[in-house]
Amino acid sequence: MDQIESSVATSFVVSNKKRSCRITIPRSENGSHQELPLEFDIVVIENNHDLAIGRTHSQEQAIKMMYDFIHGKSLGQLYYSYDFIDIKKRKLRSLQMVINEVYPVMTTIETNRIIEEILAFPELEMQQENRLCKVNYHSNKEHPRWIFYWDGKRIFECNNAFDAINAQIAMRWVFEKAMPSALKADYPEQDFGRLGEYYERGKGQEGVFIISWEEAIKNLKPSAYQEEILRFLQDLLKQGYNKSFMANAHLLTLVLSKSEKKMKLFDQPFISIRFYENKPGYSLKDIHGNLMYFQELHINSDLIEVLNELELAPLSTT
Repeated sequence: MDQIESSVATSFVVSNKKRSCRITIPRSENGSHQELPLEFDIVVIENNHDLAIGRTHSQEQAIKMMYDFIHGKSLGQLYYSYDFIDIKKRKLRSLQMVINEVYPVMTTIETNRIIEEILAFPELEMQQENRLCKVNYHSNKEHPRWIFYWDGKRIFECNNAFDAINAQIAMRWVFEKAMPSALKADYPEQDFGRLGEYYERGKGQEGVFIISWEEAIKNLKPSAYQEEILRFLQDLLKQGYNKSFMANAHLLTLVLSKSEKKMKLFDQPFISIRFYENKPGYSLKDIHGNLMYFQELHINSDLIEVLNELELAPLSTT
């Protein structure tokens, strides 16, 4: 048995030929093990591949499960004997079976499977062409999250306790390709968001941009010249720039780009407009990194030229 110590946990690895188990006991903030009852995080490994995970407060159950696996018990046998193994995946598997039984058409769609790219975060994925529903227990709540996509864009989410209703919505969204307006009429208690309305009108990309501006304006840090800044931004909206660019805000800086991915924002052409906290005006950085300074909060010819240059940049959705 190998023991591995760190400031956050103690891990034990027990191996037998091609099988092994890693049991981790977390430490508290002061470096000691958590107060009783201890929590045991378990990873079941076969041929150097993580096969299953579990978490239990029972030291006896943790040791017994480890012994059974090391001595040849199959994953199915572990499932039968230990209900703490792969809890999220097993819940999703049960949910998938119920959905397929109640709505047999879901067995005919392109994708209906449990994805385990990360063992601790499995997802049930149901997809037909450009419609997708993902179900997961990532938030560690009793009820799963149901997340709905159109052309890869997240449209709305159901995280209520009514899985029967959510399953029906999933069937209608994925298989029937029901429009958001139809779903809103049939499920008035569910929030379907606004982006779906744009996709329904064939203006999905425009909707992504418009909603990003609304969020960015709300996220800008307040300033002594707040009213002037808001008027300046409203002038940009009136000229339709919110339909052409993705907007992100950090403190008093508004960043505009043609990139939908925040993580890749600075890998693509972008401009930034930085407002001042205690004086009027703004600084402007163009797509080449050149800085310009203006003492008034007005749309001027320099800003329009910079915006027009950015508009020529290709759209990035990946």
